[in-house]
Amino acid sequence: MQSRAAADAEENAALKLAEEKYRTIFANSGTAVCVIEEDHTISLVNESFEELSGYKAEEVEHQKKWPEFVVPEDLAYMQEQHKRRRAARQGPE
Repeated sequence: MQSRAAADAEENAALKLAEEKYRTIFANSGTAVCVIEEDHTISLVNESFEELSGYKAEEVEHQKKWPEFVVPEDLAYMQEQHKRRRAARQGPE
């Protein structure tokens, strides 16, 4: 039988590997990607986002909110879609 410490170490190693894979995909997807927090703040961007937006990551991450990157005529629609995604993620109350 495997000890609890060995099982925890194995779990942590698997988690670290999964995180590394996610970061690699995020960074190298070839598509502009950003992570958005509940308050609309952009917390993480990849290189493709930098190229498309013209901003460096340090100018955007924890500094700007995603609505700043949407043209005015699309903003209401995008905000509604964002609200629906957040609600769907939280599930029924």
